[in-house]
Amino acid sequence: MDMKISDYFDYDRLNELLEGFNQATGYVTAIVDLEGNILSKSGWREVCTDFHRVNKCTAKNCKKSDTVLANKVSKGEDYYAYKCLNGLVDVVVPIIIKGEHFANLFTGQFFFEEPSLDFFEKQAEQYDFNENLYILAVKKVPVVSETEVKAKMKFLIDIIEMISDLTVEKMEQQEVNSLLEKSYEELKASEKKIREQKEELSASNEQLTAYNQEVMAMNEELEQSFEEVNLLNQRFVNMIKLVSNMEDKTLLSEKEFFADLLKHAVEIMPEADYGQICIINEEKQCKFVDAVGHDIKILEKLKFDEKLLFNRKSKIVNNTNDYFFDIDQIERNKKDILEALKPIKESLYINIIIDEQTVGRIGLDINANSSKKFSDISKKVLESFSTLASSFFAFKRFDDLQTNFTKELITSIIKIMEMYDLYTKGHSENVAKLASAIAKEMNLSQKMIRDTYWAGLVHDIGKLLVPINILNKKERLTDKEFDLIKKHPVWGNKALSSSKILTPIAKYVLYHHEKWDGKGYPENLKMNEIPLISQILGVADAWDAMLSKRAYRDSLSFEQALDEIKTNKGSQFSPRVVENFIKIIENDNVEKLQQDILDNEINESKSKNNLLNKRIS
Repeated sequence: MDMKISDYFDYDRLNELLEGFNQATGYVTAIVDLEGNILSKSGWREVCTDFHRVNKCTAKNCKKSDTVLANKVSKGEDYYAYKCLNGLVDVVVPIIIKGEHFANLFTGQFFFEEPSLDFFEKQAEQYDFNENLYILAVKKVPVVSETEVKAKMKFLIDIIEMISDLTVEKMEQQEVNSLLEKSYEELKASEKKIREQKEELSASNEQLTAYNQEVMAMNEELEQSFEEVNLLNQRFVNMIKLVSNMEDKTLLSEKEFFADLLKHAVEIMPEADYGQICIINEEKQCKFVDAVGHDIKILEKLKFDEKLLFNRKSKIVNNTNDYFFDIDQIERNKKDILEALKPIKESLYINIIIDEQTVGRIGLDINANSSKKFSDISKKVLESFSTLASSFFAFKRFDDLQTNFTKELITSIIKIMEMYDLYTKGHSENVAKLASAIAKEMNLSQKMIRDTYWAGLVHDIGKLLVPINILNKKERLTDKEFDLIKKHPVWGNKALSSSKILTPIAKYVLYHHEKWDGKGYPENLKMNEIPLISQILGVADAWDAMLSKRAYRDSLSFEQALDEIKTNKGSQFSPRVVENFIKIIENDNVEKLQQDILDNEINESKSKNNLLNKRIS
């Protein structure tokens, strides 16, 4: 997708902030593209607007100086100061978005030291300026210290970074939306069940877009005044980091995510001393899942009826001088709760809402002996944390739907392969399970374990293009026939690369017949030139093939197959992979390979502590 940064860059927002910067400091500003064209300006000096920029010769000097100044910024520099050809000092700050030098922010039109009026008197004579008016305009130009400029530049750089972060977020959101729209067009003609899943996927995306719009709206409110921007700068940067990492956080359990969310909330809000998060389970009981400051070891063992929550249907931030639930009405465990909760002066809380249903609550507390008080700004920030929690579950739904769709799609492909070649029935699933178990034994990441499983399922998809009479031939293959079979990893790679969902695992299929000593195919890769997942597939594929009966040979015994693996360690197979494979075999873990690796190994974090599974499904 071809995306232009200029379509997403918020000029209006930046102009508002720069206008405020000009009014507060007297510094002039301008946004200039890389060709030297002025896109916007604020508070320019009279000597520039009435003389330098209107005279044909001095205007040419200005354009040349702007271009020189823009090109003076070296990679890694925050800003650069330069004396223009007309005698004033200008400073440029590069605007870089996603690695692209997009434009420059200019400020300046001042002196670092008292100017020489002789220079400007000669310039007035040279360019036919009214000398008196021109010198008067020059004298209005301020003289500033480099130390002062450095401090002001720090603030301008912070503004540029904030606007750049917003631009990147808009572009990434547009990429997500475009991807989902394209997926919808490709899948709308599929079977009814897939269409239904696509509808759920589209609905999840719409909900996700709505949640993100709420976050953006909240951020816009927080930026309405210059003082608020200055105060919230660090808080806002931290919030952007949370949102930008949201996709990675879907691999966390709800408990892990809530702990991360609460930790950031307490860190970002200066008034907060303590905090706690509770969820409402399917029995409509409130259960604490994490706390900061309070004793979570006691709280997580306790439950109470959701009816005891104050304002339990509220959609706004609430403020109270007590805890967010009615402790006096609790009949059981009241003593334990009072022991676990620290005394507080004030509590700020908001419900976590999904599909118009309250599923939990996040609360922040101020110590009983503190003089602090929650500000209106903190109330707005807490709203965005609630929206983040809701967005997390929207992302999680999207991820789960995509995983289920991928599994059904690949399962359908495997069924077609088994109908084509009955001798390999069950082979793909066996390879997937064994390869996943090896990846887990090697302590690979959850994503790599999942990719290993999918790649194992489709590693032989390219054999669909090999004639069945060659696959099932009992006699020795001719060189031509063997060359044809050796093309199946390449064909499999091409087939998988045509799918956006399956592209990430295509390269593992391409190289699963490479050998450690470089004598494999199709590219004769050796050792760690071979992707690690392909190394794992090579061992798992060979093991299951040796234990299976084929048209051209009988199956080997368990002992014979294991001896083959050990013998070819370091020649055909990766030594590291073989060592971990042997641990599984010799520790008598073969039975464990019969379980569903995808559901019970890869998604362990998704099924474990799945606190809201039934509440939001």
